[in-house]
Amino acid sequence: MQKAHFWDAGVETVYDVLQYAARVHGERNAVGWRDVLNVHQEEKTVKKVVDGKSVEEKKKWSYFELSGYKYAFQLELTLCLNLLTLSRQIYDLHSTAREGEPCRCRFP
Repeated sequence: MQKAHFWDAGVETVYDVLQYAARVHGERNAVGWRDVLNVHQEEKTVKKVVDGKSVEEKKKWSYFELSGYKYAFQLELTLCLNLLTLSRQIYDLHSTAREGEPCRCRFP
């Protein structure tokens, strides 16, 4: 038996990919990130060669202290992207309304 691929499920657009991923991989991690907890700065002396002469130069170095990984599930990512798409559509409706006309968006 062959493994099913997403293109066998009628996936043709990015929207279809997101819906497929939410349906098949809903509770799996989709996106991961780490928060910056603290930034440590140090000043170090670095040797470099300029015109054949060794020159010492002070440089600032930044080190980032990061949290552990945090993840968003595929369902959460799809929900956020759907809300983003909806808000863009509402913005487009507002921006195309003529001055003095009411907005054409209607909500149930």
